[in-house]
Amino acid sequence: MTEQKLTTSVLLSTQRALLGVITPRIRMITVEWEEIKLFRIRAYYDVAPSDEDIEDMNAVCTEIDSDIPFERNNVECIYSTEAIKDLEVFKFVVYLRKEK
Repeated sequence: MTEQKLTTSVLLSTQRALLGVITPRIRMITVEWEEIKLFRIRAYYDVAPSDEDIEDMNAVCTEIDSDIPFERNNVECIYSTEAIKDLEVFKFVVYLRKEK
């Protein structure tokens, strides 16, 4: 699979996996991957992520993995009140809440 085709597939899979999972507490979700070796997703929250929030992001990874069989994945759920522009971003932002 070419890099362009993999990028398209991963981003479409991620958007589909996020349907129904976004809550008002999520500020931003960012992703990146290394070929099909490693997929990383990081979700920033405006409160400490609950067990359900973490479970939801793990389920998102499972959904993506059903489309693209990454060897490993890494899920990070982080509480942060920093300005969006100051948050560490992976290669792609797949969700960004409007903030003042």
